[in-house]
Amino acid sequence: MITASSNRNVTIDILKGIGILMVAWAHCKHPGTNWIHLFHMAIFIIASGYFYKKRPDTLNDLVEKVLRKVKTLYVPYVIANLLMTCFYCLIYGRFENIADSIGYDPDPVTMSFFIKRVLLQVLFVRVGPWEVQAWFLRNLFFVTVSFLIIDFFLGKIGLGKRSLQIHSIIGVIMLIVGFFTTCLIPQGAAAYNIERYLMSYLLYVLGIWYHAYEVRLEKVLKKGNLLVAIAGGFILLLLTNYGEISLMMAQIVNPAFFLLCSIVGWMMIIHLADFVNDNFKCSALILAKFGEKSIWVLLLHMWTFWLIRISFQRMGKIINPYLMFVLGVILSMMIALSYEWIMGFIKKESN
Repeated sequence: MITASSNRNVTIDILKGIGILMVAWAHCKHPGTNWIHLFHMAIFIIASGYFYKKRPDTLNDLVEKVLRKVKTLYVPYVIANLLMTCFYCLIYGRFENIADSIGYDPDPVTMSFFIKRVLLQVLFVRVGPWEVQAWFLRNLFFVTVSFLIIDFFLGKIGLGKRSLQIHSIIGVIMLIVGFFTTCLIPQGAAAYNIERYLMSYLLYVLGIWYHAYEVRLEKVLKKGNLLVAIAGGFILLLLTNYGEISLMMAQIVNPAFFLLCSIVGWMMIIHLADFVNDNFKCSALILAKFGEKSIWVLLLHMWTFWLIRISFQRMGKIINPYLMFVLGVILSMMIALSYEWIMGFIKKESN
């Protein structure tokens, strides 16, 4: 469903809203974390593929689309990691229990340490376990840019009409190579986490396939949204008995298990989002707003969790983890909405 006023797909916004709250919930280690990990990052990659619109026809068009990805994915990644580096330097030696949860770097915090980390971040190199969820932006950047380039050349050599099938074959090969890469090199293929990118390409293609056949699927499943969501949740619950998935750690059990969990998770959440949108307008509005600001919540929620823990620690108290979840996601949204309001005000005044 797309609203006429904002031209946004409300169902996908609700899906991303549900997804980002699940991400934050899992990072608090609440019940259901392993179940959520089976699909929670996959649905965002599939959703990104869902919005792929048009193959770049010219080199200028390709460059323009790549630069757009630089603006929306690369720049936020660098800024988030730069701020995280500053935050890490501030708490180094002061709040050991908080810093431990981020992951201490073996090098002492010095000016050379800071400069080195900033340069690595600009080069898109993994800088340690404390890059928080910004890894997802880097991963999505590699996926989307490589897809654009490959799609451009497929069009140029006359294979545009079969491009989706070719992308699917490429994605399957990448998934298998990425999986065996993690088996052969458990610590990671490279500083860029190439194996994560290889495993994600096919998910992006699945998003395009779903969009292409969405109308046909809706005719069959539309009236059973809740039933599909419940069935998907139950299947995923059964699948927790067969392994755990962590895309961040490039752990997927095996390619077939990863694909199954990703597809079932997507179908579950997309139909749950449809059901909420049709029957609970107030909840739909709130979840859609979270989905609209999902990148903000993705990048901010771990920071807000740490800041809340530090605040309570200074008062000599331990915060309830469920309260931390609620306060953390609300604070993340408040920051995102405040920024939106400030930028809107500045734009209005400048006009």
